[in-house]
Amino acid sequence: MAEQLNKNDYINHPDKIGVLNYYSLGETTIKQLQTNGIISAKTKLYQSKKPDAIITNDRKNVLVYIENKDVGEIDNDSSIQAAIDQEIEVAVKINAPIFIVTDTVKSYWINTKTRERILDENGDELRTVFKPTENKKALEKLIKRIVMSITSKNNQIQFINYLDPTDLATAVHQKIWIAKNSSPETCLYTFVELFIFKYLSDLGVLTGNYSFEFLCNMYKDEGNSEEEILAYYLGATGPRERIKALFPEGNDGTTVVNGDVFHAIKDKNGEYVVNGDGKTFHLIIDEFVKYEKSMVNL
Repeated sequence: MAEQLNKNDYINHPDKIGVLNYYSLGETTIKQLQTNGIISAKTKLYQSKKPDAIITNDRKNVLVYIENKDVGEIDNDSSIQAAIDQEIEVAVKINAPIFIVTDTVKSYWINTKTRERILDENGDELRTVFKPTENKKALEKLIKRIVMSITSKNNQIQFINYLDPTDLATAVHQKIWIAKNSSPETCLYTFVELFIFKYLSDLGVLTGNYSFEFLCNMYKDEGNSEEEILAYYLGATGPRERIKALFPEGNDGTTVVNGDVFHAIKDKNGEYVVNGDGKTFHLIIDEFVKYEKSMVNL
């Protein structure tokens, strides 16, 4: 057991930056963090390295890897780059998207996917001083925005576009009402369910075969019928049941997945019946795809 983790009671009570977990370390190795379930990364490289600090989410994914330096130790370009080069490979191996070098007076934020400086919304280098004990809500918000913005091709924090999903909800309602003559309440249940499906996929909560992207790609395979894809979504091993597992029903019997508007039915020969539900479901998924493209184009 890592002595530092016990001393600070980090295993059960990490320091908090909003909902994020903050660990001020320096004496604990990557292997000890793995062994004690602090981080989810499984890498076998750099297990003897001792990060100065890390920030994780509730799934134990490392979001930020911090390298602390003494004041004055990173005063020129060569010393800054040397500090970055010293530990950034460790940050990459434990899948931390953000790497910070700081001396408590100056902080340099690095996108580990590109190994380049992170830029603010205006395209200027982000120079917010990393102070984990001050203004925690603002720091939490900044970290989340960076994680959602940066990619292997983008170092810049994106402006937030607040979109009204009313048009999307209306389009979904119309398609269900025309095809099924369902009540407004049932239409709303379906919209909320699929909105959550898309949202959880975008957040990385639903991944792999459970993700919205995976389901969309199924339509690109001509071997999959619309009825088969609907059956997959509704099936015991599909996304809908996964969402139910993530959000168990409350005492009143309701959950985020309510209603039962779509059905995938087989005939006596085991073939899916074309009853219109597969087509309607496909049209609704397409509406979500169009909505996503409209967000990108703003």
